[in-house]
Amino acid sequence: MLPEGESLPYIPEQLLKCVVFVGYEDETGNKHFMGSAFWISRPGPEDIRQVFRPSYLVTAAHVIDDVRKRLAPGSSRVLVRMNTPAGGQIWEDTPLHWWKTHPDSGADLAVMKIHIDEGRWDHLAWPTEAFVNSTSAEEDGGRRIELGDELALAGLFYPHTGKERNIPIVRVANIAALRGEPVVNRDGYPMDAYLVECRSIGGLSGSPVFYDIYAAKRSFQGEFRHVMTPIQFRLLGVMHGHFNAPDLKADAVAGNPIKDTDLINMGIAIVIPAERIVEVLNCFADEEAREAERFRQSKGVSTQLAAVEAPDSGANR
Repeated sequence: MLPEGESLPYIPEQLLKCVVFVGYEDETGNKHFMGSAFWISRPGPEDIRQVFRPSYLVTAAHVIDDVRKRLAPGSSRVLVRMNTPAGGQIWEDTPLHWWKTHPDSGADLAVMKIHIDEGRWDHLAWPTEAFVNSTSAEEDGGRRIELGDELALAGLFYPHTGKERNIPIVRVANIAALRGEPVVNRDGYPMDAYLVECRSIGGLSGSPVFYDIYAAKRSFQGEFRHVMTPIQFRLLGVMHGHFNAPDLKADAVAGNPIKDTDLINMGIAIVIPAERIVEVLNCFADEEAREAERFRQSKGVSTQLAAVEAPDSGANR
């Protein structure tokens, strides 16, 4: 029974609009899901930052690597399934070489620069201004990440991906360990990461992880309790994967080798901090600068302009 005045964690539906599904096509033409990805955007140069926002798709690097291993001979395309404004979904293919990975193999991040075509896709980009970073605590009135804080992640659930439309599921998690000593993942790589208590499964790799339900919920009680925007949440990071433990029953016979099917999900997952995403964006600095200059020229914007008018509803790219 919840205390009077409290409500269940509220996850706004808009929170899911940045999420897409990643997959590949096999030799027979069948499409397969491999993981999750999500859109982010960041401000452009100061003189056009109100009207120019480069956007990117983010996922876990191992999702792209797994796609690479399963591609049909001669294929070099990563499929991304998007929702459409008409209420359906569409598979779009992206060149494998467009996906850039973090130079630190332990970061497990892959990013692709891609414009959100609002005429084709019903998605929004999560702003880098709403990332958890070194200054976000001060911006949130001193609220710092603590053990036990509630999180929400959104991504692919294999048994229910959605036939007519992508249906990301939401899972609620809790901070189990803060960043500090590197976490060694199951491949032996040390990672700068959070540990979270969550029943992570295959398909959630690459999902966005949002912080924090508690603060967002407490901010809108009373007369404002039904007013909620996704910006009340911050992006904590990207889901990497989870830890497995041997099934003792399967290993009961001495000398019996442990197979992947004999492993049990330990309920602890690894989350890559959001600020590591920004490090990958450096790969696109030159391309972004050229795009910004083309934008200025097409709009007749002076490079010396100190301020611009507020954008209209279609200006967020």
